[in-house]
Amino acid sequence: MSFVRLTRPDGSPVAINPDEVVHLAPVPASGPLMGPLSTGARIVFRNQSHQDVRELLDEVIALIDARGAIGPRRRLRASCSCNPPRAPR
Repeated sequence: MSFVRLTRPDGSPVAINPDEVVHLAPVPASGPLMGPLSTGARIVFRNQSHQDVRELLDEVIALIDARGAIGPRRRLRASCSCNPPRAPR
């Protein structure tokens, strides 16, 4: 397991396990889901919790992909679809 180190909204470090990530998106800049950041990325985990980070979405994707932590079949894309592909029926 290879953790990725990112930055919480308060500036403190946070290490995430990419194997637990189910969704990535830019932080909501307005509305009821808005967090403490106006720019950055929101990471949603399998347990339905989330972590906002200061790094922009493209940077988070690149850091996770560089670790190879989730394997080539689950490489993250700009679409942020973090679920493995389903087998055709």
